[in-house]
Formats: sequence, structure tokens, C-alpha cells
Amino acid sequence: MSLVACNGSNTNDSTATDITYQVYNPQKTWYDRTCSDSEGNTWDCGYWIPGYDDYDGTSTVRGTVSASIANVYVNGKKIARQNDSVTETEQANVPGNAVNIRNADGGTGRVSNGNSSRVYAGGVLVAVVGSSVTTHAGGSTTIKDGSTNVYIT
Repeated sequence: MSLVACNGSNTNDSTATDITYQVYNPQKTWYDRTCSDSEGNTWDCGYWIPGYDDYDGTSTVRGTVSASIANVYVNGKKIARQNDSVTETEQANVPGNAVNIRNADGGTGRVSNGNSSRVYAGGVLVAVVGSSVTTHAGGSTTIKDGSTNVYIT
């Protein structure tokens, strides 16, 4: 038996691997230079040029199902179905001094499949706890919660 998923159901956390970020490096590049004086003495007078190092990172993706059906409810909430959208947020897993963080804005995923018992609403499979979700970042996860007392067997 599987619990029916509904509007507001959450997904299990998943990991996106498309994050990029930079970290300031006060010694990014050595500028090699030789100095001299009027007497012909020379010495190394190179110095460090600051800059940013580039890194790849991950983020934690969290989603909430946005049910699209207008007329089928479970305990006062719209039921979720295959292909319903999932509003996703992201929390970048980067060091505290990271800047220029890219691809951590969240997005919209989709419920990938419904129930295996062939229960439909409006001609579309009803989603259940455990239904697959394809995230906006190309990963996958599942619906983790839903109705507390309506099952599909």
C-alpha cells in the first residue's frame, strides 16, 4: 500500500553537482621580477598577484510538489499526479568565503511516475509517496510524504 501524494508533499533531499564558485586567493600568481640599482646590484623583487581560484561544488536540492488538478482532493488538498511540477530550492554546499556562486538558484522539477496500481485522476496516474521526481538539475529523488490516511493498494 502506498500513501497518496498531494499538493505540498515534499521530496527527499538530493544532490546537484553543477555548482561552480570562486574563492579569493591573495597569492594567486607569482610575478617574477629582478630589480637592480645604479651600482649594478640585482635582486629578486617578485611579488604575488591576488585573484580568484575556480571550484566545482554541490548543492542540496529540496522540493515541494505543486499539484495541478483542480477537482480531486485528499483531506482537503489537491492530489499529485505524474508530470506535476515540483518547486525546488537549493542550498549550495560551499565554503563560507565562496563568491560568484553559480547554478544554485533552484528551479522546477517534475513528478516522473505515478502509482503502479494504475489509479488515475483526470486520465493521469496518481502520484504516491515514493514516486520518482526528476530534478531541475537532472538528478532524481522521490516524494517523501503525502496523505497520512489515504492509500492506493
